Amino acid sequence: MSDFIDNNIGLRSMVKTYGWNNLLIDSILPAILAFLVTTASIAYCDDSHALFDKILTLCISILPSYLGLLVAAYTILLTLLTTEAVAKLKDIVDDENGNSGKRLIRTLNSDFAICILIAGFALLLSFLFSVNSSLKIDFIYADAVNYLLIFLMVFLLFFSLTILVNLIENLYNIGQTTTIL
Repeated sequence: MSDFIDNNIGLRSMVKTYGWNNLLIDSILPAILAFLVTTASIAYCDDSHALFDKILTLCISILPSYLGLLVAAYTILLTLLTTEAVAKLKDIVDDENGNSGKRLIRTLNSDFAICILIAGFALLLSFLFSVNSSLKIDFIYADAVNYLLIFLMVFLLFFSLTILVNLIENLYNIGQTTTIL
């Protein structure tokens, strides 16, 4: 029973279901965008601290409502997972392609959970960095640290926003399969 719980419930299961492959694929566009923003800020911005504060303000203003929307959509999804159509979907198995209804539902579940987890982590870091930034501690490598943190925060923000494509695709797939059943 303990192996079943470890493999199907909790953070480890969420990460395992989402997979390193999906993480790598989903990270490419946010990493490119974060690299471009960071490169442009290094080239054209005189005050890295002011830019970092603006990015933190943007994260703090966007992410709470974004998280609220995600949690509301996830709650609605969880109520839909108890319907008869989804029960039929769970029984569908495509041996030729290795796909199944259970796998589709697990993928959707893990995509939502990872998206909420990353957005929540980005919000937490935004609050922590905002408090730390307001202390205005100066040191030798402040610009380098600011640019590194700009990259990190822009990456996390873009990652949490671009993963919506996966969520929308999975929701569409659930909708399509439930209308077919």
